[in-house]
Amino acid sequence: GNIYAAWMDDYSPTAKIVVAVSTDGGSNFSHQTAVDASYIPQGHPKIIARGNGEVWVSWQDGRGINMAHSTDTGQTFSPAVKVNDLNNAVYSAILKEMEEM
Repeated sequence: GNIYAAWMDDYSPTAKIVVAVSTDGGSNFSHQTAVDASYIPQGHPKIIARGNGEVWVSWQDGRGINMAHSTDTGQTFSPAVKVNDLNNAVYSAILKEMEEM
């Protein structure tokens, strides 16, 4: 199966969440794909991947808790959706729900 990695890239003018995928057991990773290209600092990414190429990423930023979805193994992502204002209890519930997918 594929291996996915998500992290905060702070080398650009504003920290953003990026994803890379390995299709060869971690020997090589694809180029980095920005999940959300806004100029709002982002952090605390969580990633869930399904065997059918679906990838879900959630993160926190100044707007609140956000999610984006990919159907092509993380090569592109849907526009970010604000899930809620910053709230650790809500964020934990979202992560639990993602893990059960």
